Amino acid sequence: MICLDARDCPKCKAVGSFGVFWIGDQSASRRCRTCRYSIQEQLPPLRKTIVCLDQNALSQMMMLINPEFPAVRRNRVNPVWRAVFTELFAGVRDQILCCPLDEIHERESAVFAYGTATLNVAKMLNGEVEFRGFDELIGDELFYSARHWRSGEPEFARIKGFSESPHRWLNWFRIEVTGMWQPEDPANVRAARARLHSKLEPVYDRWRAEALPFNAVFREELQSFGPAILKAFRLGMQAAQTDPEIVLFGTSSIHYIRMIRAALEQTGASMDEAADLAVDYLLSDGPTNVPSAITSALLDAKQAHLLRFGMNAPRPSARYDIERLSSVLPHCDAILMERHFAAMVRELGDRLPAGHRRCRVFSVAELDAFLDFLQSVRQAAPAEQLATARRLYGTGTPPLAA
Repeated sequence: MICLDARDCPKCKAVGSFGVFWIGDQSASRRCRTCRYSIQEQLPPLRKTIVCLDQNALSQMMMLINPEFPAVRRNRVNPVWRAVFTELFAGVRDQILCCPLDEIHERESAVFAYGTATLNVAKMLNGEVEFRGFDELIGDELFYSARHWRSGEPEFARIKGFSESPHRWLNWFRIEVTGMWQPEDPANVRAARARLHSKLEPVYDRWRAEALPFNAVFREELQSFGPAILKAFRLGMQAAQTDPEIVLFGTSSIHYIRMIRAALEQTGASMDEAADLAVDYLLSDGPTNVPSAITSALLDAKQAHLLRFGMNAPRPSARYDIERLSSVLPHCDAILMERHFAAMVRELGDRLPAGHRRCRVFSVAELDAFLDFLQSVRQAAPAEQLATARRLYGTGTPPLAA
């Protein structure tokens, strides 16, 4: 499989036989087909732009590859999506950006008729990068928050946002091994979404009826964050008495409690003391400095404000959007999302935690502006990096329908 950027071998002089056969994170390996002489060359360092795409954006681009899709046949897909998809594809190919997958992409794809095709588009653009699970990201924030609450150490270190570094060169082929993994059952996903929505409907009704001011809803939601974790943990432990797999595989609240206890033990508390202190921490104001909790509470308060002034109840998947935004915003350079949530994030502005404000927000109604952003990313990319990428990966284009 020696086929990339082939040159004449410097040792045996065989013509066109000395090519790249492997690309590592920061280097490429060359080997001669004839004499097997090999060397390793260092590649330029990368700093990729991280772009988060919501499910709607991926679905629109999926249609461009699947001409049988009804909206394509009726010519209802915005033609600018073609330019956006082409630019994103080229950015991933040239190692200047990536669009990481997250758990909601897989969850939402499971209930969509063209979910597999949509997920394939996501994998074309993710640059082999995934966001860590949202529970993991929130758990890390709780770890630093609890440690600060106990010892006064700095509140938040830089939290790792991805399964592995996005700033690496990609090999020119990918082998995907799923093992025993099976995609989520669509019926289970729909049922879970329906259960969550049924729990939230009374909350929406209360927000609409009580007409509480924005700040009141924000404080209420933020202050309930710690107690809600504790309540869910206790209910989970009760359920574990009849279902041991709950402890074995864990729940969100079990993971959070483990992270909090680990932080408290790091400050010198014994295991027993940490268990008691974890309860004290969750019932205190300590968790109110957790960035994802602040963003989630702000978005809830914004929704309550809009419901008060006549907005329809949020759709069942809206909670997933809030979960995504509150978790991934600090790890992104830009996000493309539906206009409702894009407007909310912009309106919140400086009220968002500092790390959540640096992400550029674009709505799917602003494709021209998003395309300008992508082109500015390309213009800012080092010439050496672009030349190396073209040499290693070529100039292929996405498989768009005519």
